Amino acid sequence: MKKILIIQPWIRLGGAELVSIHLANALRQRGHKVAIACTYLDTFGLPELALSLDYRLPPRPLADLCRRSRLFFLLCGYWLLLLTVIRSSRDVDFLNPHNFPSSWIAVLVGRIRGIPVIWTCNEPPQRLDWREASKIGLGDAVGWLLASSRLDRFLASRVEAVYVPSEMTRRQVQQLYGRDADVVRLGVDADLYSQKGQAAVPGGLDLAGKSVLLAVGKLHPQKNQIAALCALEHTLPTFPNLVLLLAGDGPMRGDWEQYAEDHGLGNHVVFLGSVPHSDMPALYSCCDINLFTPINQSWGLTPFEALLMGKISVVSNDSGASEVVASQGIGVVCTPSAGEVGKWISEILSQPDRYRAAAERGRDYVRRELTWGRYADGFLRVLAKLDQRAVRPEILSSHRGTT
Repeated sequence: MKKILIIQPWIRLGGAELVSIHLANALRQRGHKVAIACTYLDTFGLPELALSLDYRLPPRPLADLCRRSRLFFLLCGYWLLLLTVIRSSRDVDFLNPHNFPSSWIAVLVGRIRGIPVIWTCNEPPQRLDWREASKIGLGDAVGWLLASSRLDRFLASRVEAVYVPSEMTRRQVQQLYGRDADVVRLGVDADLYSQKGQAAVPGGLDLAGKSVLLAVGKLHPQKNQIAALCALEHTLPTFPNLVLLLAGDGPMRGDWEQYAEDHGLGNHVVFLGSVPHSDMPALYSCCDINLFTPINQSWGLTPFEALLMGKISVVSNDSGASEVVASQGIGVVCTPSAGEVGKWISEILSQPDRYRAAAERGRDYVRRELTWGRYADGFLRVLAKLDQRAVRPEILSSHRGTT
């Protein structure tokens, strides 16, 4: 049994946070002792299994302040996370940081306590240009600036192991940090998607007679939902019954609501806001095509969640998910531009049977290959490599002593 401390800035509804939750649960099922250190826990929309995990938090009043006040979190949250990790790592075998600045904290604590660090590099930080920075807010912009600094590259060189979700991210890690990484594909919660979408569609929408496009994710420049909005605009003259559902919230919501209004899309776009994890099967069930159009995205769970509900996706070729979608022929991969996305929307709606068969193949592939159990096994293989390195010097000295 290994004792592992996962480190995240916070736990709330989000893709990276779900990775930590499912990894902790799968490792626990394999007999390991796992805790998650974070500044606060917001259970809205999280899967039920999240409630059964072991969380290490700052004192409750401070954790509540981090959750309620963005300013307090920016000023104090990272220091509180550092103290929480120091306090929680006295009897830990491995530190497993995820999102920034978890890797920084893990390196510092790992050096103090002599604990090896396995970095889950979900996405290497990329420097933003001023236009992107102005959209996401000062706090996030400063965070991205620090995360893409020379200090980050220096500290990343001090972790004992790195693993990533895609070959795309592996190449980025090699370029940014000059080191190799293991590729471990993310899992999908197949049990959740066995519900067949029996729950009501979020928002109580009446979608009868509509062709439904769906885009799931934080409304953020990187997620590039503007490509979906523009593709809708280009495709409406041919398919006037189209409607686009945007599930998620974020700093670009106001801009994209304004775009929809200015371009006469108001009756064809629905902003759903954050959708609880338990409602996602119903949401995928009601769509005809799932759109995944990010820029520089290391992976992407939504194309594979959609496949579990028998739905095909148009996937950005600037994402790690496209590697699997293209190689297995279980979706469409294209540049994340309005013209290309719109072209494939028209193609799929015109030949539904062809793409329905591809989605069925994709469902089988995801159930077989992209499970959280396999993901946890990949993590444990990385951990085993570190164990082998640790014992090798002792074996060598033992052999020398007998010659």
